[in-house]
Amino acid sequence: MTPLHGAARPATSKAFSVLFIWIAVCGAGKLPPYDPAAVPDAAAERQRRLDECQAKSLTLQTIKASVDCTLKAYRAYAVREKLHNMALFEDYAKIALDAASDVDAGKLTRQEGQRRIAAARINYENQVATAYSDFKKKRSGSKQSTF
Repeated sequence: MTPLHGAARPATSKAFSVLFIWIAVCGAGKLPPYDPAAVPDAAAERQRRLDECQAKSLTLQTIKASVDCTLKAYRAYAVREKLHNMALFEDYAKIALDAASDVDAGKLTRQEGQRRIAAARINYENQVATAYSDFKKKRSGSKQSTF
């Protein structure tokens, strides 16, 4: 008889099982890139955090601190909407923080930094929108092929 005979399965084993199922379902294209039902709550949380950033904007000493505060609000949105590919957000956040650091260091003007950050945000949002559009196309294609 093994020490685990009759005992509950270890939590790590259960976690790996859940992860495997999640990967299999996502890999099969069954889930959208985020949870559309979670978007209203995500938007409310993002706005709450952006309001906090605005309230403390006069106390932030650097552009990077301001951008970091804003990114935390957008990260909260991505987490709340259950964005599956967080690498998309992390790429955007890195570009934004790098641009903010360059403005603080005098390597970029404020306008140049704002343009880089805006371009990175647009690219991020377009990638998420494209992933959702692709999901909908695959979903409608699979519905059409099953009679």
